[in-house]
Amino acid sequence: PLPWSEEGRLAVRVSDRFSAANEGELLLHPPSLILGVGLERGAPASLLLDHVARTLENEGLARASLAAVATLDLKGDEPAVAALGLPLRLFDAAALDRIEVPNPSPTVAAAVGTASVAEAAALAAAGEGAVLAVPKRIGQRATCAVARFAPPKGRLTVAGIGPGAPAMRTAEVEAAIAYASDIVGYGPYLDLVADLTGAKRCHRLAIGKENERAELALRLARAGRAVVLLASGDAGIYALAGLALELSGGAVPVTVLPGISAMQAASAKAGAPLGHDFSVISLSDLLTPLETIRARVEAAAAADFVIAFYNPASRERRRPLEEALAIIARYRDPETPVVRARNLGRRDELVTVETLAGLDREAVDMTTVLIVGNSQTTVIAGRVVTPRGYSS
Repeated sequence: PLPWSEEGRLAVRVSDRFSAANEGELLLHPPSLILGVGLERGAPASLLLDHVARTLENEGLARASLAAVATLDLKGDEPAVAALGLPLRLFDAAALDRIEVPNPSPTVAAAVGTASVAEAAALAAAGEGAVLAVPKRIGQRATCAVARFAPPKGRLTVAGIGPGAPAMRTAEVEAAIAYASDIVGYGPYLDLVADLTGAKRCHRLAIGKENERAELALRLARAGRAVVLLASGDAGIYALAGLALELSGGAVPVTVLPGISAMQAASAKAGAPLGHDFSVISLSDLLTPLETIRARVEAAAAADFVIAFYNPASRERRRPLEEALAIIARYRDPETPVVRARNLGRRDELVTVETLAGLDREAVDMTTVLIVGNSQTTVIAGRVVTPRGYSS
């Protein structure tokens, strides 16, 4: 992407208005306009060309921004229309008569079956949300009007990129990133998809800036951009899908794409510890009171759920982990299998099978996921299994 600066010496201006470029400025005319024309049978090309040229000049519009010309199908073979040298869109009288226009003509309706040709054809070709940039202008044996496409509709996709390895990304997520104009994410998440972002606009925000990430993504989408907001693991599990939907309030289309979660990856690497009922609890007390976390751990342990712990501990925050393990110890055998998975899908991935009593607590950090088995969880040939009961 091109750099942005308020004091930039060079500029790129994109506009369908005709004007001379300023010094140090590149002026681009996007194909944002549709020319609608009506004309008498056999009208000379020179009359139509001159009328269109004068209209554009008087209205300050760039001819280079004309994407196509549209007219009634009965006029499609007119040499004057072909002389415009633009892609041609044709509509029958019934289709044009359904278009609401500011300047309908009973005379035209009696002659060709629709009260408008130039205005209606321009609006029909420009599509939903289009507006008339120039209403009908009447010339000698010809009329013209100009419609402007509606601004592009933005969209936001919250995409779960999985634990980290490219092989763990879904094809749907990769396609969304390929389509996007802007990618918003925590810096390390952007690094994990660097092979897909190319020259796209990448917006890096720091850890702890979750609200700012979601707000930026929505702001870009409201401006007409195709935006992907990155989430590690699954977009809806301790990630930003919920926040984006809350902040959007339905004003911006939000699509949520699932990804392989850390607990799924950890379970698969270790065997099948999530083979029966399980619960998932975050031990971070930054957003959830510790008292609430304790109550949830107590309930899950008492109900004999397998428990997956996210955000188990940081360098300064060790207490929630210690309290959770103490609660579970009242309900579980000390030899209950525990999966400790760190940096899943990344270069220094480590997955170990330990026990509740023998867990290396000092090795647990924010890149770790823990899975604590239930009363039936066992280790078979080094693989952790929680039986569903099929064999019985």
